[in-house]
Amino acid sequence: MDAFILMTRVPIEGETKTRLIGKLSEKECANLQFNFLKDIISLFDYIKNYADIFITYTPEEKFKIIEDIIPSYVVSFPQKGIGLGERMKYAFEYVLSKNYDRVILMGSDIPMVKYNHIIDAFKALYNNDVVIGPTFDGGYYLLGMKRVYRNLFDDVIKWGGESVFERTISIAKNNNLSVKVAEKNRDIDTYEDLSYLAENISNCKKEGQPYPYNTGKFLEKIGVI
Repeated sequence: MDAFILMTRVPIEGETKTRLIGKLSEKECANLQFNFLKDIISLFDYIKNYADIFITYTPEEKFKIIEDIIPSYVVSFPQKGIGLGERMKYAFEYVLSKNYDRVILMGSDIPMVKYNHIIDAFKALYNNDVVIGPTFDGGYYLLGMKRVYRNLFDDVIKWGGESVFERTISIAKNNNLSVKVAEKNRDIDTYEDLSYLAENISNCKKEGQPYPYNTGKFLEKIGVI
């Protein structure tokens, strides 16, 4: 039995996609994140055939902002912990305590992620202790495991730095864990990332390829595409 966790911030003006503020307004940044969420949630109809789905969110008191876009079959729970490592560890502990065999956690800033990337990551866990999906900025967007390896959430990883992926891989291997690297994806933090996303979506539309519809429509509305 498998489980998938989407980890997200609730889109709040002034607190979401803050590195884009200036290029976009605070309201536009919040709406961008909201559309990222809508597009990833649209993948749940495929993922639910393979795994139970959870969403872990922060801040707890703002859940109503996203409540209406979450399908009824998804279990939602608030994040707990001070830093990112603690919050991720808590999410894995919470879900694995329900006797799942394999659990994958993914961030919500990856609008171009495909459902097969997630399914392939689950498959990788059959023969590996850990699966990790790198991002182009040195971090990772996806982490999967069959039990909680606490060292992988240590603050020595220096969350938010450019070597999070490499440090996590190194800790896993130093603990004799087998690791599979999943599909690489780009998380959207900076305007350079956003420009890349806009170009990617435009190309997909021209070629008749699938793309994150809600995000694409919003970027057209604000003139980025």
